[in-house]
Amino acid sequence: MGKVLVVCTGPGRRGRALAWALMSPSSVDPAPAAGAPTSGGGAVGGVRQGARRGRGAQLPGAPPAPGRAQRPAAPPGAGGRRPRPAPADPAAQAAPAIPSAALADVQETVRSYHGNLPRRQIPERITLEEVLPSNVIRQLGAPANAQLVMLGTWNASDERAFTDVLKMEGRFQEMLGVSWLDAEGVEQRNYVQLTVPTAPAE
Repeated sequence: MGKVLVVCTGPGRRGRALAWALMSPSSVDPAPAAGAPTSGGGAVGGVRQGARRGRGAQLPGAPPAPGRAQRPAAPPGAGGRRPRPAPADPAAQAAPAIPSAALADVQETVRSYHGNLPRRQIPERITLEEVLPSNVIRQLGAPANAQLVMLGTWNASDERAFTDVLKMEGRFQEMLGVSWLDAEGVEQRNYVQLTVPTAPAE
């Protein structure tokens, strides 16, 4: 406990008056020790400095104020950006190849089947392997014994389905539609490009 001598002088009847005042050390800020931090290191200095910074100032190491949303930390190396999608594979985007066959080969199998029909009676069930070359069936991805439904624009039960193929000329490229039933009885359809030999250049 320290003592402070206060001397009061002035005119009046009392004259001079001497008063001793005992001051508590807690009411006086002690001088900081040598090497001690002067701001932010102690409770008193930290509070006063925080008051100067504003209403939102917090003590060092204090938890965040309630009600404030905390942004999640970005993963290392991401830089807060979303990863770019991998480029698409050009091979996966390529269109499937169209089945193709020589017009002469297709006409040969159709002529063989149509010419061997007894009395030109078309049976109720015709398979692909009876009418089309094996390489065409393989390109269609259909079973060889699948039932033929349509050939060109005609049903397989119509004779024109075969005669129209035999009338095709080899002067230009043509497409032949083929429909069949898969193993589940669902009708499938695809097209075959009929190619012709290229005439030699003169």
